[in-house]
Order: sequence, then structure tokens, then C-alpha cells
Amino acid sequence: MKKLFILLCMLLSIGFTSFASSWYWIGADSTGNQWYVDNENVYTHWITSREMSENLYDYQHGLSPMYHTYKVVWIKINNTDGTYAKQRIKVMRNKKMELLSYVNYDSDGSVIDADTISFPEETDIIPDTMGEALYELIF
Repeated sequence: MKKLFILLCMLLSIGFTSFASSWYWIGADSTGNQWYVDNENVYTHWITSREMSENLYDYQHGLSPMYHTYKVVWIKINNTDGTYAKQRIKVMRNKKMELLSYVNYDSDGSVIDADTISFPEETDIIPDTMGEALYELIF
């Protein structure tokens, strides 16, 4: 009976997917805030054939390509005052990024503010910043 119980526990543990975060340290910014990326939940979008054909059309007409490979990642920023933020960011191969959503926490872990951005604004990744360190890490 004990062996059957152990076998059943092993089968159940194999069958369930773990959704735990695996935070990897990226570095510290100029104010001392510590930045982390969740290695377990990285989504990669590869360019589709339709996007490739539209990029080719743009290129043939002297325009910049519209579509790029991108990754969506969660980052965590531990602030020096004990508060922290989690942000979902889209990082594009053309060295641009968009903030998709965020949650800000106080030092006790209670949510202060949260939002999902309906129309995220694309911004350049600035050299020698934590954004560039994140880009280099995931690409």
C-alpha cells in the first residue's frame, strides 16, 4: 500500500506543470535598484510568413520593416526603499521595447497600483541602461 501511495504521488507530481517564477538577477541601476528577469516565463514571437512578406514589401518601397521578432518577459525591480514593481515588457529585436502591464507593491507586499496598457508606447532601448542589459540577456 505504501509503494502504491508513493507511485501515485510521483505520477501526480510529474503530471502537473509548475508555474513558479525563476528570477535571474540582471543588475543594479544607477540609483541602486535591483533588476531581475523571470526566466521561466519568456514568450518568443517569431516572424510569420505574412509578416515577412509585408516586411519585404516595405523594404522594396524604401520603408523600415514593420514586424520584428520579439520576446515578452516579466521583470521585477526591487527598490532601495523596500518597495518593488513587476512589469511585463515586450522587447523587440530592433532594440525597442513596450511596457505592457505593471504592478507596484509597497514594502509589505501589498499592491499599490496596477494597470494593463491598452495601447503600449514603443520606446528605444537606450545604450548602457538596464533596458540594454535586459535586451542583451534575452537576445
